[in-house]
Amino acid sequence: MNSRFLRPMRTTRLATRFRNSVNSVKAAKAPVIALTAAAACAAGMIATAPTVAAQPSGKDLVVFGDSFTANPTLPPNHIIAGTGPTSGSRVPVPGAGGCPQDAENWSRVAAGILDVSMADYSCNGLGRVPRTDLINTVVDATNKGDLGPTTRKVVLMYGGLDVLQWVDTGTHVLGVAGSLPSGYQATITDARDRIRAAAPNAEIVMAGYPELGDGDNLCVINTTPNVPAPITVPGAGGIEMALQSSIRTAADVNGLRFIDMKALTRGHGTCAAPDSQRYVSGIFDTTSDHNMKLHPTLEGSRAMGRIMADQLR
Repeated sequence: MNSRFLRPMRTTRLATRFRNSVNSVKAAKAPVIALTAAAACAAGMIATAPTVAAQPSGKDLVVFGDSFTANPTLPPNHIIAGTGPTSGSRVPVPGAGGCPQDAENWSRVAAGILDVSMADYSCNGLGRVPRTDLINTVVDATNKGDLGPTTRKVVLMYGGLDVLQWVDTGTHVLGVAGSLPSGYQATITDARDRIRAAAPNAEIVMAGYPELGDGDNLCVINTTPNVPAPITVPGAGGIEMALQSSIRTAADVNGLRFIDMKALTRGHGTCAAPDSQRYVSGIFDTTSDHNMKLHPTLEGSRAMGRIMADQLR
């Protein structure tokens, strides 16, 4: 073989092999490059995708109250457990704050009539620790999102266990209302401000308690069907009126609408007859269906729900 052709031939073969190797590497990298580009593109799309804003929260109706609102069944050995035909037989349901409540308490009846969403934070004993109980409950409702921008109505039926409220009731009984600084009114102010901050579009209303007695007459023992047994307790009527006045004044001072439940349930207290028209039970009352002594009867809760629905429209 002619030696002058040997070197160029070897050089040509080496060049060809090199080019083939380069092309193989490029072909192998192509899928990796494509995947990398796709991932980068996807990452860019995720990073630049618009964020969906959180929807405003809040139930239509939010309720704060004590046992006159919650009204649950209690164990038979409880000191205020009812003595009626169905007492103790009903199964409580949990309220928004975790407290047991009756499935037909006035707040649920009202919400059902109005066909609105509702969060009931009522609880037996609310108010035994003045101010703190109510304010902590308002904070809880806010933190859970039940009290919020879409809330339309807030009801407070509160004060029956608050000692500061009873100081105000005493001043009304004695005819010296307004002569002392009111811790109860200050509590309502604090609650009002917190509610307005969380639910600026809501109307806040305060409600009084239903009628207990007929003037100074109370029917704490009812054992004969449809024949209540009045007992005269001097001054009882004045105290009951003073209680309503105390709550009404707290509402007025704070610019809140007051619902006079006592006036709206007149004639349906512990001395009402027939028994089906009794909205509040006696202490020993075997003639009305109720869950607790001196608390709303089952029909009383339903009636209060109808009344509140009318007032909240």
